[in-house]
This record gives sequence, structure tokens and C-alpha cells, in this order.
Amino acid sequence: SRKVEAKRPKNKPKISELRTSSSSSECGGGGDKMEKITVRVSPQQAHMPERGAARASSAKKKKKSRKNEITAMELEKKKKADDAKIPVPTLTPDQQQDQWLRAILKLGLDKEEARKAGHQYVKLDSDDVKLITTDTLDLVLLSHVSSPTLTAPFSYLLSCYRRATTEAKGAGPDKMKAIANALEVIGSYAFLSLNPQSEVVTPQQIKEGQETFIRLLSADRRLARALPDGFLNNMASNFEDTFAEVIHPVLDTLFPMNPTAPIPVDKVSGTLRSLQVLAAAPGGASAIISHPRFSAPPTCPNGARMEREILLGALVAVTVTKSYERFKGLLMRPPAEVNSVVANAQGLLDDVRAGLAVIFKRMLHASKSSKASSSTPTSSSSSPRNRPTRELVLRWFADILRLNRDRRKMHYFPGTVSSVGTLVNLCGLMGGLCAPFVKKKMHKSIDARYLFGSKARVDYSGVARLCASSKDIASLVDKEQQQQQQDAKKPITGLVSSMLFMTIESFHLGIIREAKGHSKLIGEYRELLDYLKSLGGPESSNPMARQVFERVKLKSQQLHASRSRLLSPMLLQTVASVYNFVAEWIVELAKRKDPLLGIIPEHFIGDMVHFWSLIQDEIRNARCPWSVQYSFGFLEMAAWMMKKDSIVKNPHLKGQLPQLVHLIIDQGYMWKRQEDGGIDAPLTQEAKELFHGGGV
Repeated sequence: SRKVEAKRPKNKPKISELRTSSSSSECGGGGDKMEKITVRVSPQQAHMPERGAARASSAKKKKKSRKNEITAMELEKKKKADDAKIPVPTLTPDQQQDQWLRAILKLGLDKEEARKAGHQYVKLDSDDVKLITTDTLDLVLLSHVSSPTLTAPFSYLLSCYRRATTEAKGAGPDKMKAIANALEVIGSYAFLSLNPQSEVVTPQQIKEGQETFIRLLSADRRLARALPDGFLNNMASNFEDTFAEVIHPVLDTLFPMNPTAPIPVDKVSGTLRSLQVLAAAPGGASAIISHPRFSAPPTCPNGARMEREILLGALVAVTVTKSYERFKGLLMRPPAEVNSVVANAQGLLDDVRAGLAVIFKRMLHASKSSKASSSTPTSSSSSPRNRPTRELVLRWFADILRLNRDRRKMHYFPGTVSSVGTLVNLCGLMGGLCAPFVKKKMHKSIDARYLFGSKARVDYSGVARLCASSKDIASLVDKEQQQQQQDAKKPITGLVSSMLFMTIESFHLGIIREAKGHSKLIGEYRELLDYLKSLGGPESSNPMARQVFERVKLKSQQLHASRSRLLSPMLLQTVASVYNFVAEWIVELAKRKDPLLGIIPEHFIGDMVHFWSLIQDEIRNARCPWSVQYSFGFLEMAAWMMKKDSIVKNPHLKGQLPQLVHLIIDQGYMWKRQEDGGIDAPLTQEAKELFHGGGV
């Protein structure tokens, strides 16, 4: 053998050696053996056979993987075919119900299965019960709720109710029927877990459940932490007659007797929401009315004490804070910022009044029977079953008016009457209750016999009438009594007449009386400003200037607070609509020459004049665009009463009627003078035609 070698040059990559040997073979005709040769090759050439082997190996692996995939797919198809041939065991209806209800209750009757599923094991006295069905659900819940291991029964039942409502989404008919039954049973046990008379749970558990219940009642309905929809209805559906046993302790917690201070308007939303939810539940409104503190006791001496003792007194008395923190620092602020703060306070008070109106409307149409409570308000109001509850609500309004009758006087002691906030809020509340029949113009439903005093819930004795002669009033009363004896008519029980005349009385004691105080407050504020200006302003070196400036700031805060509760556009619109309705009714009596027109109290007309005087500044500031809509009824009434042959004999009242006309006509000119796109209401021409037709 022979070795052939070449010298490797310096600084060159090392050449790998590849030794190849060949076995002896025949070449041509010779028998010589092949020589062993050492060949020098580059690294790239040395790895070429390895790359080829790698490609071949990769292709082989892919082919094998593909083959394995095909084999796996065939096995899967074969397995499915085999599974299809095997019959799937079907569940009985009871087993299906057990599966659904165990998911809702998180309970199990088998200890091992309950442990595997993470559910609570329930040991029943009877070993025959193996499944949780609609028939055994009551027994299972009773055993679990009364168990000492369950610390918070109400919270547990509430969680079960939430899970049931979740399971009900997209459920079939059979499952939906089982869930509906479960919801009813869960609601019943939730009622028992809150009832102090219940023997199923302990007093401590009842107390904790009531605290949770009150917290969820006051929560916002749009949030997840509030009571689920329908929970209260399910809880009260089977216990309407005894629902008060649960509601009364809750009401005592929400409205304690003799509160230390009125509820601030920005902290009343939760309490108001709780009362709305309770009143909407079956039997909830009747339960509120049946509370011992709902009405004022017969021994209550005055309105101030009544406000502190009755159940809803603190809610009706809600107002801006007494110390006027909301309005501090507004004296030197721009008018736009001041108006924004006042409008915010007015909006909060409007929400309270509207919420109270909804609650009292439900109580007026409440009934102790489940059928009446589920019927429409129209059918419920005409049903005799709801008359006892309706009479209690009307008596509630009458008691407030009776105990604040001193506000009719020119001078009275403030400590004997309810707060201004109570009486003004009462105006908005009662005006909201009158809105349905005012909008429908139900003048024919008004019975003027209420004004005689014998049938009315408002005492009109000693009140001046449009007919100045007491002899005429006595003859009308005698004639009415004789007619009632002959016809044997039933006592007057009309809801429209009762609410209307009590609402007018609330306006007289509330917003009209407060309007006079508001005007006085404006005068005092202007006098203080003039006095401060005469002293050289707040920066003056005069020692009296600082004291006067502090009085000006306090008076400014009082003025903003009075404006917030009194001059709300929504409240003024409500009052204007009721007064316009009364004016149209008076015109109808005058057109048909009804003798009952003479018994209308004079202060009805005087209050209308004071009301239009009150809102003149609001009209000029374009905050009362609805004033044009409600002015025509007043104009027509004034046209009839200013005739030469009018029954109005009081010269002072006749002098007020032109004042009322002047105020309305003046606002008509004001609207026409506006150059910023105000309402164009040619009231002047309308009034001319109206007064010409009336013979004035």
C-alpha cells in the first residue's frame, strides 16, 4: 500500500481525513487489488452524505407519523361506532330533578357523593329518601336550615336563589318547572329565616338575617349586591297575611322614633329605595299601613310632635342640611355656579317627592287579598276590599293638615307646627298623586259637598266663602241635608274630591305660606346689602361692616335653601297644573250657575294670586316655560268673577283678581320681548277675546 499526502498550508482550515478502503475486486482482466488511498476533502464535502441521510430520515419519520395519524383516526371512528352501538343509560325524572336541585342547593343525601362533589351532606331522619326532588325539597331544606352547622340561613337561601335564577336561563320545560318550585320553597324558608315568630332558626340568626336584608334592600337595583329580581315576591307570595311580622321590625330599624335630626337630602336615597321595594311586594303596602306608628296617635298635640313620632315623618321631612353647608361660599361666586348648586339640590328634592308619590299611590290601591293586589290599579281602587287601607292613607294626610292648622293664622308658634320641609314636600307629594285625574280633566268627579265641612277631611268652619252671606250658606246646607235624607245617599267616599281638596289645603299651609316667608327673606337680604354698602362694603375698616357681612352670608345661605325647596321647576309646575284644574272647575260651576259656587273658600282665589306673584322672577329668568300652558284657566276664571253680576262680594278679593290678570298678561309681553328664541305666546290678544266674551 502507498500513502499519498500533501502538506497543509499554514493559516488554512484543517482538512478532515476520510479514509476509504475498497475490497479486492476484479477490474477488467487483471487480478490486482485496489490500493488504499487517503483522500483529502473539505468539510462541506465531508457533510454532504450526512445531509442526504438526514433528509431521508426526516421523510421516513413524516411518512410514519402520517401513518400513525391515519391509524389513530381509524381507531377513533371505530370507537365512536362501538359507542353508538352501546345503549346510553337514561335518567328517570326523579334523578334529573335530583341532579338539577343538587346544583342549586349544593347539598347531597349521600355522604360519599357529597364529598366528591364538594357539597354539604344532609342527614335525614328517614332513610327512604335517596334523591332531592320537588316532593322532598321541603324536607331537605327544613333539615339543613334548622341545622346548627348553618350559621347564616338567610344568606345561604339568597345564594340558592341566585343560582336557581342562573340555572333557569335557557332551561327546558321540565327543568323550568322544577326550578320554579324550588324558587317558591326557597322564598318561603327565607321568610321563615327573617320572621321573629319562627321556630326554625335562632334569634341570633334572625337578627343577622334582618341586617343583611336591610342592607340589600337599600342597595342600588342596578348592582349585583342588591336583592335579586323577584326574590321579595317569592318570599311574600305565600305569607301576605303575615308579611307584616317581617316588615315591621325592618321599618322600626329604618325609621326610629324621635330622630335626632332630619335626614339630609343626599343621604335619603337608600331609605327611600328600601321603602319602594317593600311597598311593591305582595302585601308590602298593607304591611306598611298596618304598622302601629303609621298614623299619628289620637293624643298627638301638634304637628311638630307628629313629625317625630309617625313612621314616615323623617322621610317626608327630608330637606337640605340645617347648617347650610351646601350653600356656603356661594355669596361671591358667579351666578352660573350658584344656579348649578341650587338646581342640584332641587333635583334631589324632586326625586324624593316623586318616590314618595309612587309609594303612597301603591298604598292607596293596596288590598289585603292577593287577587286584588295583583289586579290593575283601576280595578283595585274600585274594589271594596281596599277601602280600609285607602281610608287609613287618606286619614294620614288629614292628620297632618289638622295638626298644622295653626299655619292658617297670621302669627303662630313655630314649635307647634311641622317643619317647612315637611309641608313643602307634602305639597309635591299630594300634587303628584293628583296628576292622573288633573291630566284627564276629571272635573265631573269633583263633589263640592266636601266644602260644607260635615263630610270633608279638612275643617272649613270659620273660613270666608265667595258668598259673603252666612244665611245663604246655611240655606244651602239645609237643602243638602234634606236632599240626603230623601235620597238616602251613601256617604261621600270619592277619592278625587278627597285628594283634590286636601291638596289645595296643603298648598295653602305649605308652599303659599312659605312663599310669603320667601318674599320676606328677599327683602331682609336686600336691606342688609344696602346697609353693608352704606358702611363701605366688606373691606371697610368700620367694625360693624364685618358683622353685617357675616349676617349677609348667613342670609344668602338661607335664601338659597329656601329657593331650593320652594322654587323647583317641577314643584311649581305641579302646583300650577292643580290650580289651573281648580280654576277650570270653578268656571264650569259658574257657567251652569251652580249655587254651590258660593261656598268655595275665598283663599282658593287668593292663593292663586300669591302663587303667580311667587313665580314671576322664575318666569322672567325663563325657568318656567310651562307657565303659558297653565295660564288660560286662570284668565277665564278671572273673567267670570269680574263681571258686574258676579257672586264675589268681597272688595279685597275683587281687587286681587285684576292683579292676577296683570301678572299673567305681563308675562305674555315678557315672552314676546325675548330675543333669544323664547316662546311666542300672544296672551294679550287671547285675553282680550276672552274678557270681551265674558262681558268685562
